[in-house]
Amino acid sequence: MRWRVAVAAGLLAAVLLAGSALQAHTMRLCGAIIVPLEQTAEALSSRKGVSLDSIKAARENWHLSLPYFSALITHEWLDGVTEGLARAEGFLLCGEDSEALAEIRSLLILLTRITEYDKLSLRNIL
Repeated sequence: MRWRVAVAAGLLAAVLLAGSALQAHTMRLCGAIIVPLEQTAEALSSRKGVSLDSIKAARENWHLSLPYFSALITHEWLDGVTEGLARAEGFLLCGEDSEALAEIRSLLILLTRITEYDKLSLRNIL
């Protein structure tokens, strides 16, 4: 009987550790996308010269992370980020800074939702 309790406790601990590791990895991947987007938004807000390098870096990081996110996140959100990055880059290429800024801000909100999706909490456990 004791071994069953030990196995159950071990399985519970393994699930909690795996969930925490996945959450940390998700936050790290989203951070690699959020940081260049925030830099672009800051440059647009302060009317500095905007380089397309940061938005391209965010798009590249997103495409590299897409296989991981496809296994965990709903495809509507994934498509929203993919399309939003393309729209933001298009607006920047056309010189529509205000439209690009609005698109980047909505991307930041969506990426924040992704990092908080199924976040481990006492409410989720119970």
